[in-house]
Parts: sequence; structure tokens; C-alpha cells
Amino acid sequence: MCSPDFSLAEARLELALLQAEANVTRSAEVYLWLRESGLPDEVSCCMFSLNEAGLRIEGRLVTLGKILTLQLAGFARAHPGFATADACRQACACLMQRIPAAAPMLQPLSAALGVANESAHPDARAAAERHFAALIEMLNQLCLTDTATA
Repeated sequence: MCSPDFSLAEARLELALLQAEANVTRSAEVYLWLRESGLPDEVSCCMFSLNEAGLRIEGRLVTLGKILTLQLAGFARAHPGFATADACRQACACLMQRIPAAAPMLQPLSAALGVANESAHPDARAAAERHFAALIEMLNQLCLTDTATA
């Protein structure tokens, strides 16, 4: 991911790369990670259904739900010291607060994770803020528009 201070052209390129990654990642791969992650079934179902959520960004429909699912999985893998559910909870809370346009699609996952609950690990929220800084900046810079379904 590029640095948090990048141009509009760089933000567009980064989004295109994330979309390409989402396009080549099969739903079966996401499902397998969810099953192996130890997340509760309700959380896994919400996260898997997030794969289908899209958002119109600069006139194009982007599978932002799948991009966010892959980013949440990457965050959980990058922080094995946090429980997977706790990592996802803190990441989801961070994304909902910092990317208002994505909040409606993250709401069911947020409810399933119990985002209002305190973190079991004191550094989880700060780690989520650092991990998602570039993604948040990129999406906010691209002026997210109304949600749409894929």
C-alpha cells in the first residue's frame, strides 16, 4: 500500500490494484480463511456476505466489500498476537469511524463482532489505525459516493 500522503492519480492506481487483487481472489479462498480463522459462525457469515457489497467510486462500481474483507484478513494475519475476532473488531471500528461511506456495509459485521466491546489487547486499536492509514486516506481522497450493490 502506498504512503498516506499520495496524489489523486496514486490513489486511483492503488484502488485499481486492490480491485485487481479482489478480482483474482476466489470466494472459496476467503471462505477457507474464515473457516480456519476460528471466528464465530455469525461473524464468518457477515464477513463472507461483505464480499458482495459494492460502492460507486468515481462513477465505477468497486467491490469494496471484498477489498475490505481481504484487508481485514491481512490485518488479522499480520497481528497474530491479537485474537482474530479482536483484531477484526478493532479494524472494523477503525474503518467505520474513518470511512463514513463504508460504514453501512460494515454495520452487520460490526454488530456481529460487538465493536462496542473493549479490546482484549491494549494495542489493537492503535495497530488498526496504523495498518489502515493508507487505505483510509486513499478511499477518502477518492470522494466515495453513494453505495450500490454489485
